[in-house]
Amino acid sequence: MATNPEDVPSPALVGAWEALGTLRTELVPMWAAYWLAQGQDGEGIVALASLDSSDIREVHDLLLDALADAGVEPISKAGAAARLAFDHIARLHLDGKAGWRWVLTAVTGVFEQNDYGREFRNEPLGALYGLEDEVAGGWGRRLAEIEVEVHDACERQVQLIK
Repeated sequence: MATNPEDVPSPALVGAWEALGTLRTELVPMWAAYWLAQGQDGEGIVALASLDSSDIREVHDLLLDALADAGVEPISKAGAAARLAFDHIARLHLDGKAGWRWVLTAVTGVFEQNDYGREFRNEPLGALYGLEDEVAGGWGRRLAEIEVEVHDACERQVQLIK
């Protein structure tokens, strides 16, 4: 669980995870409480922050209103949501908070949750899809080469948002 305010995802990122089907709903009420503490306001955020983390259905029911309170438009296209998720994954790696193997696992998860979406294969992190199989199978490039490729892809991903 994120207890450091720096580790709390933004409402926009939570909206992207919701669109991608990868949102950990049990954490959303706590994140909403942090958003309140950080100055976000609105009935939806307050209602979301007051929920029990086990009330998953209620989290989904209130999430759109809370995101609207935070100025986040619903994300309807998986490619746009994947871009936000990939940006977050890349930043975690570049900030030293996630290793290269975790990046591969997270990228694979985005693809698996979204019918192996062609629309985000052109993202720098999207191009990493399939490397997790190479690592697990022990075939192909050396691990050091894959580690460099992951790091470089993360740098390119972050450059897209500048």
